[in-house]
Amino acid sequence: MLYYSLAPEAVYPTQLLELAKAVALVRSRAKEWHIDPERILIQGCSAGAHLAALYGCIWNRDFIAGKIGLGKREKELLRPNGQILCYPVITSGAFAHRGSFESLCGGDEALEKELSVENLGNENTPKTFIWHTQTDNAVPVENSLLMAAALQKAKVSFELHIYPVGKHGIGLANWMTQTPSGDENVEQCQSWIGLVRTWVEHF
Repeated sequence: MLYYSLAPEAVYPTQLLELAKAVALVRSRAKEWHIDPERILIQGCSAGAHLAALYGCIWNRDFIAGKIGLGKREKELLRPNGQILCYPVITSGAFAHRGSFESLCGGDEALEKELSVENLGNENTPKTFIWHTQTDNAVPVENSLLMAAALQKAKVSFELHIYPVGKHGIGLANWMTQTPSGDENVEQCQSWIGLVRTWVEHF
């Protein structure tokens, strides 16, 4: 689990670089930590999924390696093999979660547009698993639909699940991640963890 920096103390690209350092560390220690270096996946929920998706699309840009002290030949350390996006913030456009982009970009509208992930999918984006609920009350489901369309255009393998009910931020959608209100316990959505497990097992 990565505890990354947040606004107002930190804005872009601080969080991106912290994730890059984490991926590079895990891959560089793969043998020591008994990790398969070809199965390093990143996962995020909501705004954290924007970070994961953004990183998945631009991990190989020179400025990222340079900012964390890696040479161009070491960029492979930064490569994610897959990504899991749960009710992700993706777009800064019509279906944006405005608070996420304002916190990330500090009000820089040009930067917000630059970091709208549906415009960044490419052949270097890793395999992706996405799930969302149609009735998400904070991050519109169109965010996941836009991401899926971008992956399809880039010919990147993806799996997408849209559940018909469930508010934002329901986690596992069962008793383990519910709040005292119980609103996060949504039986129809509980299958997602099994689906992602199957996806990982057949990765």
